[in-house]
Amino acid sequence: MKLFKYLIYGFIAIIVVCLIVLIIQPEQSHALRPESEQTKPIVTSSNASLISEPSETIVVPELIQPNEVKAALSPDQVKELPAFIHALPKEPAEVDSNGNGLRDDIEVFIGYKFPYHPKKRAVYVQMVTIVDKIAKERGRGRISKQYSIFQEEKNAIQCWYDSGFKEEELIQFKALILNNSYRQESYQATVDVRKDLDQEIIDSLEVAEKPCDLMAKEYQIALQDWKPE
Repeated sequence: MKLFKYLIYGFIAIIVVCLIVLIIQPEQSHALRPESEQTKPIVTSSNASLISEPSETIVVPELIQPNEVKAALSPDQVKELPAFIHALPKEPAEVDSNGNGLRDDIEVFIGYKFPYHPKKRAVYVQMVTIVDKIAKERGRGRISKQYSIFQEEKNAIQCWYDSGFKEEELIQFKALILNNSYRQESYQATVDVRKDLDQEIIDSLEVAEKPCDLMAKEYQIALQDWKPE
């Protein structure tokens, strides 16, 4: 009888182990799958605008201050930073002092975040350009312009995902751009206008085959090798 009882216990243990393996294996196979094989998000009319209202639970990253970065580096490390980093505004404010289309605080943030990755900087620049454009529009532009802006935003978001950045990073970065109630309300005003747009036209707006801004990428690549005269 004891032998029979042990056989039953052993059989039950084998069944439990098999069930555990079946439950865990799908998750492991997905986690171990190369990133290139995983499905990338596709931007559609329903998810093109990810934050109409910035979430209260999102922690907005602190702006990168040049002096704080330099204080954490050795003199040799500071010296090795690309020349364009040294040319960034020393006391960045929420204005575009050098007229390049980017707020100084955002320009410094992107530069110090990716000092050696021009293609990544280009993705961030493309995103801040369209988010800023949406906010400045305030929903007051012509209907034809609203479609154009919507298309541009879809391309920027698809470029973001294609470049390997995550949704949480996008939400945080947009919250950094829309960092006060006026900018948030202005952005929302343009988003609200889309409710009255022709849904058939919106659905026909396809993401470009190459959604990333080529000019932004080429500029950042050139900036990487820039040397002051």
